[in-house]
Amino acid sequence: MKEYRRIQKTGESTFIVSLPKKWASLNNVDRGTEVMIQENEDGSLTLAVKYQKGESSCTIHQSSSIDRTIQKIIAAYLAGYEKIVLKGKDAAVICEDARSKLSGLEIIDEKADEGILSVLSKGDEFSIDDLLTRMHSISLTMFSLVTRSLQVPGGGKPPSATPTEFGLEKEVSRRETEIDRLFALALRTINTQSTKLSLAVCKARVAKTLERISDHAELLYQELSDNKQILNAITQLRDVYSEVFENLMQIENKEASILKLASYQKEIKNIIKKSGLSLRPALERCLRISDYLLDLVDITEDIAAIQNKK
Repeated sequence: MKEYRRIQKTGESTFIVSLPKKWASLNNVDRGTEVMIQENEDGSLTLAVKYQKGESSCTIHQSSSIDRTIQKIIAAYLAGYEKIVLKGKDAAVICEDARSKLSGLEIIDEKADEGILSVLSKGDEFSIDDLLTRMHSISLTMFSLVTRSLQVPGGGKPPSATPTEFGLEKEVSRRETEIDRLFALALRTINTQSTKLSLAVCKARVAKTLERISDHAELLYQELSDNKQILNAITQLRDVYSEVFENLMQIENKEASILKLASYQKEIKNIIKKSGLSLRPALERCLRISDYLLDLVDITEDIAAIQNKK
């Protein structure tokens, strides 16, 4: 249904518009009915009748593969279900595995052949931009841990590292796991909160790009060589990453940041040509991460175009 209506003004500052009678009848709207008005990212407004909704739930029957069963639970979580019932052998064990992978998911009941999961957070307290910013912040910390490990004897890795130094490796891994959890939560939030498909797709692309960057940051830690060029490459990459993400949040690609990214890639490619085999894995990993930063630049342009479209 699409139709145009004129805005009326009453008093000094109140604007009103009448609602279509057919829509009002279908949604049981009458005098005193409470409605929700939400401003969307593109400036449009969404009007919805406030109902007391029941808890959405789904039932999943265990597959022959545990991994496949976990994927079904994740799919239900991303779809926005608030209650997930798993039926089958060792359901409680599988539910515990799923709980460790997804934010806000808890086991509320379990039996020999059934487990019940509930998403305790309804998602209203999160904004997608807040989640993306958190993912970015954690991945920056991962880069800091990587550079810190270059200043620790043995790279912070076993067997030569002390227990304290070995903690760096566990911290990098822990943060990568947290980003995976936030990635799933971001997709769930996009699915349940977004009202404009094109913007939702862009935000999902951002979340996936940040998740990939964190994956490569963890791999970068494993490929480190104790070399000043590697330390400088990672430090510069972290700085460019911060600028590119800030531009994304402001929906403005600054030319200086784009030129800095291009210059960084050119410099790393030159170093790779001249470096020995021991340095190349880490340098090529830095270059790969910088390619993901280019993806963020492209997504920023896409979001700007969507928001500027009248």
